[in-house]
Amino acid sequence: MDRRDVPTNASSGYYIDLSATPFVSIDGDISGSRLFGDARGYLTTGEQEALTLAARVQVGSVLGAGLSEAPADFLFYSGGGGTVRGQPYQSLGIDTVDGAETVTTGGTSFVGAQLEARYMVRDNIALVGFYDFGQVGATATPGEDAEWHAGAGIGLRYNTGIGPIRLDLGTQANGDDAGRDLQVYIGIGQAF
Repeated sequence: MDRRDVPTNASSGYYIDLSATPFVSIDGDISGSRLFGDARGYLTTGEQEALTLAARVQVGSVLGAGLSEAPADFLFYSGGGGTVRGQPYQSLGIDTVDGAETVTTGGTSFVGAQLEARYMVRDNIALVGFYDFGQVGATATPGEDAEWHAGAGIGLRYNTGIGPIRLDLGTQANGDDAGRDLQVYIGIGQAF
């Protein structure tokens, strides 16, 4: 359901995307479903409508199969431009011990949130502040038995006829590496 005023540069409205993807193994012993929801909302305020507040929440779960049984591409990771800017791509998953080796896989649940404040400083230029949060869990219940991380940063948008050109600079907002690394994201259209 897309009720945004402009999909590539929304300033008002909302967007909701829900999906359910079933799966079954070839021998029929393992079956389940991957559920995922993505909700976004936008509000523009101020006398000259220069400030846009944007929020996004993502929730996902794999039902019917555990970490070792679910299809690998159905598992959830966090980190990077689509989940937590400022954290390396897919840097948060679930660590399992296989013999003497620790292996990181995706989790069977995910909760994520992204918040942005976009302020127009000129007709075609906006400054953005953002804070992103992601949590990956080892059970199908989002938020249960889960690890989390966060990222924060600033961005610049230059509006064009095909959508804004986006530059975001983010860093880790928690943990031992908070503020030490810089991740750079460039794209066309808003981050969400």
